Amino acid sequence: MSDFGFRSYDAGGDIIVDGASLLNRFRYSTEVATGVSSNTTLSDISGKSTVELVTMVNPPTTGLWWWSMAHTVTRSGTTISWAPASGLPLIVSSASLIEVFLYS
Repeated sequence: MSDFGFRSYDAGGDIIVDGASLLNRFRYSTEVATGVSSNTTLSDISGKSTVELVTMVNPPTTGLWWWSMAHTVTRSGTTISWAPASGLPLIVSSASLIEVFLYS
């Protein structure tokens, strides 16, 4: 199997989402300024599996920015929430791109 594509791992290093073996569908995205907390409700994700991704917009060009993120994203039922990240070696960008994908 190829090593290309999307994979998401848990804290133990186990693959929890493997894009090569799943059917993925883009569902939602938003750009959020650093420091902003909010949420959105997506009623059509009820009972479905999702993966939420955070990508820095305009990341710093120096330092260990790949260790950092400006936001953390959580899901509770049909609500996707985001808040400023904390407890990390933060080197933040001006904004985060938050994306939600459905998979099966």
